[in-house]
Amino acid sequence: MMFFGVLVHASHADFGRGNYEFVRFVSESFRMGCFFIISGYFSALILEKNSVSSFLIRRMCMLGVPAVLCVFFL
Repeated sequence: MMFFGVLVHASHADFGRGNYEFVRFVSESFRMGCFFIISGYFSALILEKNSVSSFLIRRMCMLGVPAVLCVFFL
């Protein structure tokens, strides 16, 4: 899936030198869905070991703080 992500992002940098719509379509058709499935699987494993509040606090620290900082600085 990571390789398909590299292909998609590289195809956006073609600057009109080729038609890469097929590569974008194929990659984006299932790549993000697979990442969400994998993320849900590992989130369920973490929730089995920790409480919901602990899980949400850790997620907020790992995802929310960088997001707020990026919005603030950008």
